[in-house]
Amino acid sequence: MQQLAYRTDAEVRDGGKLELTHLPFKRGTYVEVILMKWEEDDFSDLLRDSTTSLDFWDNPIDDEEWNHA
Repeated sequence: MQQLAYRTDAEVRDGGKLELTHLPFKRGTYVEVILMKWEEDDFSDLLRDSTTSLDFWDNPIDDEEWNHA
């Protein structure tokens, strides 16, 4: 069964009320709702991981082996 995911942002209002509008579902359709607190992501973890993993390629023994392959 193919399932589509829809993403929308909403603000929690007084009393914890959450209102979702303009959804592509007919009235009475049951849906699963997963809530996550939105936090601004600066991607610093991805940047750190992508730059620290470059050390793997700086390997003189591996370079010598590949140069003679």
